[in-house]
Amino acid sequence: MTAKPRDEDVSVWYKEPWPWFIIGIMLVTFAWGFVQVSVSMKQADTVVKDNYYKAGRAINADLARDKNAAELNLKAVVSMDRLTGEVHVRLSGDNPEQADKLLLRIMSPTLARQDDEITLRLSATGSYVGQLNKSHYGRRYIQLETLQGAEVLAHEQSLKGWRLDQEVQFEENPENEVHSFTLAPDTHL
Repeated sequence: MTAKPRDEDVSVWYKEPWPWFIIGIMLVTFAWGFVQVSVSMKQADTVVKDNYYKAGRAINADLARDKNAAELNLKAVVSMDRLTGEVHVRLSGDNPEQADKLLLRIMSPTLARQDDEITLRLSATGSYVGQLNKSHYGRRYIQLETLQGAEVLAHEQSLKGWRLDQEVQFEENPENEVHSFTLAPDTHL
């Protein structure tokens, strides 16, 4: 006796909902993985340094410039006009000579693309003047330094310049358009 096949309603797999449900889960997983990889590639972590040894040597050089600023008893009053973008810096202390230019760095703690470097030029009034490249809001690290110190650091020679740095909180909706703060050397050096 041979078994006779039953005449049941057998549908093909692509007409059933469960294979499509499983395939759908896999497609969503791959699509979400692609989104995650593309976001991580476009917004790479800018905080990590590539060359730790060189960065470590630069820290020692920066500390020497900080110590130079403390020995000169330097203080700087910085005023930033948010409407015009003008930056005014007035130095005080035992600075024997005034440089023609200073470098003001406004750095985001997390995103390098929000950093700003402004070259300040000595004006006839004795203060330094420059122009902001962009608006700054939130927490920022401010560094004011001699250009000589920044250039020498790049060439890794002995440092003669100075540097003042401080953390500043910029209001997003300021009551007045001019933001002023004082930079002073760290007394713990």
